[in-house]
Amino acid sequence: MAIALSKCFHLVKSFRLFQKESLGTQGPKLRVPDDELFAKPGERRRTDEDLRLITSILESAGVTCCFVGVMALGHFRAKRISLDIYVCVPSTKLDDARRALLKHSDIGVRAFYVLIPDTTLRFSCIPSNVELSSGKIPVPYPIAGAWAEALIDLSWRVDLDDMVDGLVATKEWANENLRESYRKRLNDSIAGMKRRMLGKYSEHQYVSRFRRKPRPTIQQLTNE
Repeated sequence: MAIALSKCFHLVKSFRLFQKESLGTQGPKLRVPDDELFAKPGERRRTDEDLRLITSILESAGVTCCFVGVMALGHFRAKRISLDIYVCVPSTKLDDARRALLKHSDIGVRAFYVLIPDTTLRFSCIPSNVELSSGKIPVPYPIAGAWAEALIDLSWRVDLDDMVDGLVATKEWANENLRESYRKRLNDSIAGMKRRMLGKYSEHQYVSRFRRKPRPTIQQLTNE
């Protein structure tokens, strides 16, 4: 679903362009060029229309993209909050993406827009690794299996645990969606799902930190 650019909010003019320096146990260390400016926080929160506008501009420039970081975790039903918007694009298309986005001026959105090459995230930003959200305005996110493998490669354990708890992932899901070399690490996270609930969430009400059990219907209560 494309949105006419003339009827939408303008984009932030200055994107932070992240470049890979090295990858360690804490994830990628990123450098911001000195001549890059930062978008100023605006007066309102982002909407799906703002996000769809970004993807429309990139798609028009022939650039595949998806939203990653905390936004991707939210797509997988993990409850994390961030005002930053991380846009992943193929590293080979980074310059094209930057030029396309910098043609547009500022919007009044309380957020920072960050452009990241996929190689920095150990993720291949290609159409087969991207899916659209199910809302009224579809927004692209990485598919769960490919993103889980990227988090494992990056050793981003907290994000991986949050994703597992948001999806309520199972060993069967891991077998279907991850390559064999990644399954043990994901299964370790799955095994810790109940432990991460201890002291905060009742197993009678929750299946994970982020997912409540369905409430029983009147018929089910009657049958009991």
